[in-house]
Amino acid sequence: MGEPLAGTNGIGMATTNRRASLVVGAEHYKQPWHSWACAAAPVVDPITRRAVGTVNVACRAEDANHLLLVAVRALVSGVETALGEAATARQRRMLDAHMSLSSTASSAVVTVDSQTMIVADSAAHLNLDRAELWAIVQECGAGTTEVALNDEFRARVYPVSAGRIDDGVVLVVSRGVPHSLPVPALPALPNLTPLEEAERKVIADTLAECGGNKTEAATRLGLSRGTLYGRLRRYRMT
Repeated sequence: MGEPLAGTNGIGMATTNRRASLVVGAEHYKQPWHSWACAAAPVVDPITRRAVGTVNVACRAEDANHLLLVAVRALVSGVETALGEAATARQRRMLDAHMSLSSTASSAVVTVDSQTMIVADSAAHLNLDRAELWAIVQECGAGTTEVALNDEFRARVYPVSAGRIDDGVVLVVSRGVPHSLPVPALPALPNLTPLEEAERKVIADTLAECGGNKTEAATRLGLSRGTLYGRLRRYRMT
């Protein structure tokens, strides 16, 4: 049903454009489908954000109206909700960590474990392979803070669960080869959640990369200087 092979059709357009599509009657490329109307929309896994299927609703062309798209979107919402409810506790922790770091990191973010990969839109063009990424992480071990992904890209490593990698890691990807960064030791703050601890480490790493320049660090993190100073006080980094 892909557009390149079957021409214009609801499923093909929804899959190609990753959004709901309605094709009615002669809008179909193939003449045998001219008597039909098809509304279709992709189903996106709420954890990995990848399209995992398509819902299609069809009726005779003369009966088509805007309610076809309403129906297909409602069905897709139900399927995606069910997928989210079926996610494991570990996948939910991975998603929480991914979203937390995505909100502060200035470069591409990828979260990976032995079975799952969550890719931000900013990293989609990298065409990274889950199995290869996980093999690199496992080879380097739990104490690793930075890894080489290939000849062009490196990544800072943030475990989903502190001190271990079997729960997955968040990779903040940038160009270049790994290098040692003088990241100062942070005082222990036992009341921080894992997500707050991850954000604290991203801020510390970014400050180190910027040579302690808070204005530059705030720009890289996408924060105002006032917000950054507030986080530094909150995490006792001043």
